[in-house]
Amino acid sequence: MGKEIKEITEYAFNDETGDAHITVYHLFPGVEVAYVSAHMGDFDFALIEQKYRHNYVGIHFCKEGRIEREIGNEFLYLMPDDCLIILENKREKKFKLPLKHYHGISIGIDIENVPSKFTEYIGNDHVDAV
Repeated sequence: MGKEIKEITEYAFNDETGDAHITVYHLFPGVEVAYVSAHMGDFDFALIEQKYRHNYVGIHFCKEGRIEREIGNEFLYLMPDDCLIILENKREKKFKLPLKHYHGISIGIDIENVPSKFTEYIGNDHVDAV
């Protein structure tokens, strides 16, 4: 059996466009899951990912609403049941919420700090990180 989650962090944000509530479960070093409920115009995930510097993989799943992001000259959109996997190598992680409504899950993997073996955390000696 895997280990029990020991650290949970709650975040609440308010601005002139609305509010957001995020619950982050720190699963083990370098890996966390965030449940996001946002009702505002935009949101910068760097506010909750400040400890990560480079080589951060973000996996975002949209349950309700809409969220979008500009990267370079491209726009990425997530609507219900869409998933985005992106390698983050910079500090800015700002997303727009055109409907001011978003509920989703984000999984963060800090590649530089994730253990090379997950076995001590999930109890399966056949799973190794790259």
